[in-house]
Amino acid sequence: MTKAVLLCILPTVWMLSGCDRAARLPTYISIPEAILIAGNDTFRHTGVDDVWVYHDREVQGVYPVGAVFPVVPGERDFFTFIGGAWDKGDIETRKQFPFWTLDTATLKLEPRETLRYVPTFKYVSPELLSYAFNEDFEGVGVSLQSLTSRPDSTLLYRTTQTPFTGATCARADFDSTRRYLFLRSIRTFRLPADDRQVWAEVAYKGTIKFGLGLLYDDRGTDLVVNAPFVPATPTDPENWQIAYFDLTNLARSINNAGDLRLYLTATSDGMERKLFLDRVRVLYYRR
Repeated sequence: MTKAVLLCILPTVWMLSGCDRAARLPTYISIPEAILIAGNDTFRHTGVDDVWVYHDREVQGVYPVGAVFPVVPGERDFFTFIGGAWDKGDIETRKQFPFWTLDTATLKLEPRETLRYVPTFKYVSPELLSYAFNEDFEGVGVSLQSLTSRPDSTLLYRTTQTPFTGATCARADFDSTRRYLFLRSIRTFRLPADDRQVWAEVAYKGTIKFGLGLLYDDRGTDLVVNAPFVPATPTDPENWQIAYFDLTNLARSINNAGDLRLYLTATSDGMERKLFLDRVRVLYYRR
């Protein structure tokens, strides 16, 4: 008889306990922006595409900057925020960007209230990073050269017009007679073929799609094989954006073939268009 009573009571207790958890009202967290610190520069409206949120070490979700999402209060309400990037500018390829520090905070969650939180991310210490390619268009000369003699090619030139950082950036103009841009890095480089992640990032603005990829030497011949490029499409022509390209798998698959070069390309439709570039670099962690 006693066992029968206990068997009847325990499910009721479990059910009431579950109802109590479900009945707790959520707090809403708003992430109106995310701050990105790169050296002496601070960016509030560009650079961070997503925020990966962990609540008491459990995955809460992945949210674009500007999102508002519900959170049920937990035991500690300790949050970890990790900055994310859209690989090739595609929201379907959301990834944690491996070269930013994470942000943590213990938040006071009040039911039904909306809590505003602005996470801050910054690049890890420069001593931890290697740059296979790094062009900020500030020094003498440009480490990207044209790789075509087509009569309808356009050129990349340095300008002081609204740079992303520093005093100068680069610009290419397109119209009916200047339709094609193909640039490659002058210097060759090698990339790690181990478990380290390799990314390229390009600050850009403009009204034309551009692509980025790797060229490599095939048995001593001059850069005869192109690794497929990945496109980036400007969504805000008047403001700077950062395009991220995860080159990890690409680097592993072709790195043993020879020295590598970075290349960028763009083809216009004959209309008047422009492309600004700044802070083009390929980075990975040192060993």
